Amino acid sequence: VDKMPVLIFDEIDAGISGKTTGSIARKLRSIAESCQVLCVTHSAQIAASAGKHYLISKKVQSGRTSTDLVLLEGERRVDEIARLLSGQPEDKVTRELARQLLSGG
Repeated sequence: VDKMPVLIFDEIDAGISGKTTGSIARKLRSIAESCQVLCVTHSAQIAASAGKHYLISKKVQSGRTSTDLVLLEGERRVDEIARLLSGQPEDKVTRELARQLLSGG
């Protein structure tokens, strides 16, 4: 409604799960058709619905904090969705579920 060119959501998945998370993922994808959406999430459902998927990590070394941003594609994206699902990205069943989420299934 407001015609904002960019919307940023941080921890949009806090306190929700299951069917609600799927609804939010679909809504974010719909919003992204008319503007850029940046979403920080720990939800596999929300991450899998994105057009682009980045892994953001931070580390503290010698009292300084640095942040890394890496575009995930192909199997690296499957790895990350599987990690979000179960913490075990090497698990065959988890990887299959990650692939299903990524394919929209």
